[in-house]
Amino acid sequence: MYSRTISNLFHSSTPLFVLAIWVTACIRFVAAQATSELKPSYDFIIVGGSPIDWDFVTAPQAHLNDRTIQYHRGRCLGGSSVINGMAYVRGSSALYNRWEELGNQGWSWNDVYPYFQKVKTRQNNDSYTTHDASAYGDGPLAVSYGGWEPSTSVAFIEACSSIGVPLVNDLNDGSGIGVKQGMITANKEFQRSSAYNAYYTPVSNRTNLTVRPLASVQSLLMGSNGNATVAKGVAVFDHVDASPYVVMASKEIILSAGFIQTPQLLMTAVCDTASHKEDKYANIFCTQGIGPPEMLKAVGVPVLVANENVGQNLQDSNLFSVKVHTRNGTGIQLALLDPIELQKNLAQYRANKTGPLTSPGGFTNAFQKLNTTEIADLGAHYIVNENRMDQAHVQYSYTGAFYPMNVFGNYFAMPNQDYFSVSATLLAPASRGSIKIGSAMATDPPIIDLNFYAEDIDRRISIQAFKNMRQLISQPAFADFSIGPNNGEVSPGAAVQTDNEIWK
Repeated sequence: MYSRTISNLFHSSTPLFVLAIWVTACIRFVAAQATSELKPSYDFIIVGGSPIDWDFVTAPQAHLNDRTIQYHRGRCLGGSSVINGMAYVRGSSALYNRWEELGNQGWSWNDVYPYFQKVKTRQNNDSYTTHDASAYGDGPLAVSYGGWEPSTSVAFIEACSSIGVPLVNDLNDGSGIGVKQGMITANKEFQRSSAYNAYYTPVSNRTNLTVRPLASVQSLLMGSNGNATVAKGVAVFDHVDASPYVVMASKEIILSAGFIQTPQLLMTAVCDTASHKEDKYANIFCTQGIGPPEMLKAVGVPVLVANENVGQNLQDSNLFSVKVHTRNGTGIQLALLDPIELQKNLAQYRANKTGPLTSPGGFTNAFQKLNTTEIADLGAHYIVNENRMDQAHVQYSYTGAFYPMNVFGNYFAMPNQDYFSVSATLLAPASRGSIKIGSAMATDPPIIDLNFYAEDIDRRISIQAFKNMRQLISQPAFADFSIGPNNGEVSPGAAVQTDNEIWK
């Protein structure tokens, strides 16, 4: 939303001067293997864990045998839109309406949909890549279906009817229920369309815009506005010239550091300007906090504003998979990881913008809404109590590879074989996590506790989703592709049968 806001500012009739602060530099650092003209959509493979990734690690998860989970977050101009898997999904309209019900005015579906409609796409002809033209427009961000999809992705779409998920015309019109080939944030040449090149690049030469890459926010400078405490300015440290700066705003401060670092900055890096006025050195080293008082006091942060909600009520979606050995050429694993195949496919992309490298993984998405009988049988009464009936509750995703690669298990992908994976994600989890601080320093990593499966109902829904994934891969649509017994399943494997075994 921050990039969209900057774009909107430059279409305002009021003269404005905008300063954007980014802790690292621009996306050009990513282009190590190809020029921007020749760079295909598979670029996300090379950036995970790189200098433009915050590479967070969660706290040990108490309900997952103390596992830690790696958390990729973009550390560059454009943020996570530069390094993510490029999947583009809007979600059910009821989710946005729920945000407004909770007090977030201006975030209902009717409020945000006009901005979604500015996203541009293009016409595709087959029944699995249709779209509703009224849901899109001609804005700066481009989305598209992939230019190449593995044959097993079509089988996945056809199999989804077995679990009650229908083929629909479009998944981005607010319904959010059904199955379709996955859209990606890519332009007409199947290159990544990110917040950097969609929103920043077109206005980068504006004289009233200053971007400070390689600069970090040290403190949000707070002041009074009647009875309210509001942000008045920002203390910044520029790592290029090793100098501190204080910037005061005549209009407003927009804090948009993502769901991890926004609460961290609030809890560790605010300063009452009444104490220091505009002394840049005092403001750089001033540490106060807005957040839960006991947490702040425990690490020595003076409380500026007590607010128990900061960093709390974190809801995130976990993912688990069934992996299948498939005939070579019917997935995308070898196309990306086999050196000979990769060179061939790269040459094809450079020649005419076609082939496997126009699709990052062959994403295909199916969104399932639990009916009242299923909710009652599972004991998922919280879905009713929280007014979350009218939305997708489980997402099933197809990836044309052994995905994810870095997990615990008893089987590892063979270098000369193709695979596909079917994954499930809970979209309405009952468990709640948090972002906490372990020190008074905003430069120290925060404590990210997703708290997965703290509520037993999440476990029950996940086990049911796992059984649905096995039902999917057993459908006739996959018969010509899967290799081996048990419908080709190699992980977790046929030895896993009971609910307890599935859970473990």
